[in-house]
Amino acid sequence: MNVQRPRISLRIGSSVSIMAGAGLVLALVVLARPGGAPLSGASPTPSASLAVQPSSLPLSTPGVAVGRTFAAELGSVGFAVAKIGGPSLRLPPGELLLALSSDRVASVHDNGTTGSILVIREITSGRQLVALKRPEWVATAVFAGGSLYFTGPMPDGSDSGVSAIALSDSVAREIITPTTWPAEWNGTGTRNQLRVSPTGATVGSPACGPAGQGGPKRCFIDVIDAVSGTVTRPVTDTPLNLWDVSDTTLFAVPEERNFVTAFDRKTGAQRWQAKSDEFVEHYPTSDGTAYVVTYVSVGNGGDRPTFSVLAAIDTTNGAIRVIHEEAADGGPMSLWPELSDDRFAVVGRVNARLIDAFGNGAASLSADLVDLATGQVVPDGLNIPSPAGQ
Repeated sequence: MNVQRPRISLRIGSSVSIMAGAGLVLALVVLARPGGAPLSGASPTPSASLAVQPSSLPLSTPGVAVGRTFAAELGSVGFAVAKIGGPSLRLPPGELLLALSSDRVASVHDNGTTGSILVIREITSGRQLVALKRPEWVATAVFAGGSLYFTGPMPDGSDSGVSAIALSDSVAREIITPTTWPAEWNGTGTRNQLRVSPTGATVGSPACGPAGQGGPKRCFIDVIDAVSGTVTRPVTDTPLNLWDVSDTTLFAVPEERNFVTAFDRKTGAQRWQAKSDEFVEHYPTSDGTAYVVTYVSVGNGGDRPTFSVLAAIDTTNGAIRVIHEEAADGGPMSLWPELSDDRFAVVGRVNARLIDAFGNGAASLSADLVDLATGQVVPDGLNIPSPAGQ
C-alpha cells in the first residue's frame, strides 16, 4: 500500500518550505509492528532508614541503557526510581519526585508550615544526603554540573529565582536572585519546568506571566551555564513554553504543541519553526546536532489516514527527516527519552510514558531498541522489571 507523507512544514524567518523527507545526518528507524500494541514518563511504608531493594534488571541486549535511571509512579503507593542494571528505591508516601541523576534522586515534601523540605538521596544505598528547608514550594529541579538546581513558587507570589545545592558540600546558593515580576505582568508569574541539556552543562529556566488584555501569555527564558555559573536571558519575550535545551539550542512549543521553535542558546535568535498537528515525545542528542521527536499528523478522514511519526530535526537549519510512520488506528507511537541516548532509541511496547507505564501493576515491561547509526531494530531488546517489586 502506498503511504502518503504526513504534513509537516518548516518556517525559517519569514519563508515557509515543505521539508518532510529532507536529508539529515542522524538516521533513525523504528520497527513497524502491524496490529501490535501502540508505543508510548515511591512507595511502601517507610522505615527509619529507607532500604534499597536491589534488582537484577536483566538485559537481552547487554550494555544497553545500563546505568540510566528512570522513575515510576505507582498509583497510591507513590514514586519509585530504578537504575538499569542496578538497584531500585521507593520514596516514602507524600514525597514528590523532582529529579534523577545516574546515582541520586531529589524529592520534596511539605514541611508542615510554609515552604517545603528538599531531599536528596543516593539511589544505591538509599542514604539521605540532604534534607533542606526552603521558603518556596520546590516544584521543579534538575541535576547539572555537580549540583541540583531548583525553584518553585514563593508564599508571597514573587519570583523565587533559581538556587542550587552543590553535591560536594550540600550548601545551597542563589544562582538567579529572587526578585519581583516584570511590571507588565501585574505582579504575577511562575518559574516553570527547569530543563537540562544531555551533557548537564546547560540549564534552562523559563518564567511566564499572565496574558494581558486578552493577548497571549508572556514568557522569558533564563539560561544558566552550569560550568561557569553565568546567567543570561537570550529569550526575553515569547508566548511559548520551553520544552528542551541543548548546549546550542532552546526548543519551545505552544500549549497545543503544533509546532516547535528553535532559538539560539546564546543570542535567542529564532533559527526555525517546524509544524505538525501535534508533537508528542522529544529529546536532543548530546552533541546538540539533532532533535528526535514523535508527532501526530492528522488525516482527512478519507484518502489520508492519521499517522504517528518518528522524525529527527537538524538543529542547525531545521531540516526534517521522517524516519518511520504508521497509521494511528493502532494507537499513538511513543518514545522513552529517559532511556534513549545518542546510540539507541528506546521504544516501549505499551501506550504510556515510562513514568506511567507501571501504574497498572505490570511486573515488567519490554522495549524495542533502535540503533541510531545503522537503523537496526532489536525487538524486545530491553527488559525493565517494575521498581515496585524490587
